[in-house]
Amino acid sequence: MKPVSNKLLQDWLQVTKARGHDLKPLLKASGIPWRSYEDTRTHISGEQLARLNAEIRRLLGDQFMGYGQHVMPPALLDHVMIKILAQAKNLREVFSEWESFWNLVQRDGLSSIGVEKNECVYRFRFTKTQRPGTYVWILDSTMLKLQLFSWMIGKQIRPKVIGIAEPAPLGVSNDLALLPADVLFDQPQNIIAIDKNYLNCPVIRPVEQCLNYRKYLPRDFFVVANDERCCAALVERTMRNMLRTEFRLPHIDWVAQELSVSVRGLNRKLEIEGDSFQKLKNKIRRELALEKLACTDIPISEIAADLGFSGTAAFSRAFKAWTASTPRVYRSRCDARLPI
Repeated sequence: MKPVSNKLLQDWLQVTKARGHDLKPLLKASGIPWRSYEDTRTHISGEQLARLNAEIRRLLGDQFMGYGQHVMPPALLDHVMIKILAQAKNLREVFSEWESFWNLVQRDGLSSIGVEKNECVYRFRFTKTQRPGTYVWILDSTMLKLQLFSWMIGKQIRPKVIGIAEPAPLGVSNDLALLPADVLFDQPQNIIAIDKNYLNCPVIRPVEQCLNYRKYLPRDFFVVANDERCCAALVERTMRNMLRTEFRLPHIDWVAQELSVSVRGLNRKLEIEGDSFQKLKNKIRRELALEKLACTDIPISEIAADLGFSGTAAFSRAFKAWTASTPRVYRSRCDARLPI
């Protein structure tokens, strides 16, 4: 949990305060004590800052958090833009769709995406003079993109530079050091620069998950998690390793013990990543079933037992759900294709 200074908290609330809103209920709804706002020596966590962002957007009804020239409802991003982005095949298309939609629906700023040498550069500029303190919205928008896009491709996007087109604010340098990139102020325009190789990463999240993306993103404002499927990948790798020594798929309590975590904690981590132990187990079962049926003459009853099924009938039902074929028919088709 990373601490955020009182100065950054003050800056985050400057527009809300200037518009005459009562800050006390806003801070209470965000889980932030009032003294954290009044006392310059206090700090809040990245999770509290993330909740404050959500409350400010809800209060102001503005995707720009009050820093733009007109209101852009946050629901517009959540219900329309996300659905469009979910149709993209890779990150290149995600950026392209983001740029097109953003430039179509809003008037305050224009964005552009370009590839220069080994970098993909996302630029955003306001059509009118950028207000002092807009760096708050730039950082908020940047972290949302990084968290969302990283989750969509299942891989952490490590930005090289975050550039902001205004002078550096005083007293928040330590806070900005928590961000996953160098933050440069006094830039000609607002930019995010990432390695261009990310552009080819495929989108792995279905539309249904994308529409509920906030459920899956890190709760800490400053965190862009390593591979969002890192727990699922670790569980899958552990299951395969244990399979080599035990010769059958392990139970979840065995895997949890191997990873030094409780079964409940393991299930919770997998749920956050949009996975489950049973889903991963079925994935491995399917792969091994196809391999054993096609490449060995092991009896189907033994394959079913090795894969943890209660019997041949249960294995056949599962296999038919995976392939629309029974194990026996699948094996006979594979045998028919073998050379004489």
